[in-house]
Amino acid sequence: MIVTTIRIQTTPKNRKELMQTFRSLSNPIQSERGCKSCRIYRDVDNEEAVIVIQEWDSRNHLDEHLHSDEFAVMIGAMSLLDQPETVEFQVLDQLEGSRSVESIRARNFSMTR
Repeated sequence: MIVTTIRIQTTPKNRKELMQTFRSLSNPIQSERGCKSCRIYRDVDNEEAVIVIQEWDSRNHLDEHLHSDEFAVMIGAMSLLDQPETVEFQVLDQLEGSRSVESIRARNFSMTR
């Protein structure tokens, strides 16, 4: 499974429009092949911070999404922000995360022997 997070710092001026755009894209994105979920959140401590979390069956499914019309609309909406540098995009690969945990466990186990 692949998880993506997009963190966006909006302003009062553009938050409503960005949220409406993201909400309108949520169902079509969830209908894409390989999408397990697409959720949109606002930060409790910072109402101008928007977080989009998507879960994908595989890296190939995510790559297909990154070439979709829906993702192009998301990018277009984010490009209208006053400070587009406040957009943070991260990809978490569960397989890589599992390998990291296994590596840490193996290292810690060998250190305690």
